[in-house]
Amino acid sequence: MRRESATPTTVQPATHRLPTTLPAPKPILELTIRAARDRYAAELRKRIGLQNGKGINKNTFEKTLQSLDLGLALNKRYARNRRPIDVDMRLGELALADYETFVQFWCDPQIITSPRTGQNYIGAFRQMLTRLKVPRPEGFDEVFSLKVPKTRKIARYDPEVLKPLLNCKNERARLFAMMCLNLGAYAIDIVRLRFDHITDAEGRPTDNGHYITKPREKTSHQNDFSVTHWLRPETKVLMERYRARPNPFGTYFLSKQGAPYHTKTVSGLIEEVIRDNGLTGQFSVKQFRKVGASQIKALAGSDAMHQYKSNALSSADAPYILEDYTILTKALEKFREKLIADGVLIPVG
Repeated sequence: MRRESATPTTVQPATHRLPTTLPAPKPILELTIRAARDRYAAELRKRIGLQNGKGINKNTFEKTLQSLDLGLALNKRYARNRRPIDVDMRLGELALADYETFVQFWCDPQIITSPRTGQNYIGAFRQMLTRLKVPRPEGFDEVFSLKVPKTRKIARYDPEVLKPLLNCKNERARLFAMMCLNLGAYAIDIVRLRFDHITDAEGRPTDNGHYITKPREKTSHQNDFSVTHWLRPETKVLMERYRARPNPFGTYFLSKQGAPYHTKTVSGLIEEVIRDNGLTGQFSVKQFRKVGASQIKALAGSDAMHQYKSNALSSADAPYILEDYTILTKALEKFREKLIADGVLIPVG
């Protein structure tokens, strides 16, 4: 009788896999200030776009790092003969005297003339240390406690100031100035305007809409609502003239190079007109929003003003109130009438 022989089983040699766990990061006190800055930047970057109070927007991220780098003298163009702090020192080596030297450096009027700018640099460094949970010596809070007088720079409504800005020869500058006043917008809001933000009065996207419905970029990471602003005919005409073709970026405007505008480009065009008309120090890009808010409140009351500014309802009111943006539309129509009557706005049509 023939027997089938069993096929011998081949035993594979055991393979030893290396552990895939990443090496533990350095303890915080072993990091240099320079390395701590990089770790802080990486942590901030992860928060871009997060919701429910955990996020920041890209603009805030960039400005925070800009203030930190300038405060630590990490910018390539730094030219002073001394530095506020040695960024190659380890955090564990820093004593109260080092922190005092840093703060006093940026409070010295011989080094920096603007108290507000110095406060921004000092605050950015303190925020980094706090975020990274760096142990701080006794007396730290007192050293970093600053008293900067609050100055409210709110330009008054002045037709003679607004006329050259809303009627300048540079059409792009005129467009952006119009949008700033019409929408209470900053440059970042214009840069990030998308085709689907053009809507009807109910906030529904429509190709030839006369409204813009979008969240305010500065607070979009913490607010989950959009505001519907009516577009003045004068604003809409210019927007249509400079409207981009459908593009991979989805943005309503594109630069001459075919890419989305940078905020500095938008602000820079308006600032050039401000300088050319001798208005430096009297007016700035952000003043459009302040002038607009003041006028909307005077013409139509606080509810319309809060809508214009894209303010959130209070936590107590939000569950009960559905915003009615016809209030804002009527206020913007009244403001347009005032601008025309004062010779600021030349009506179209």
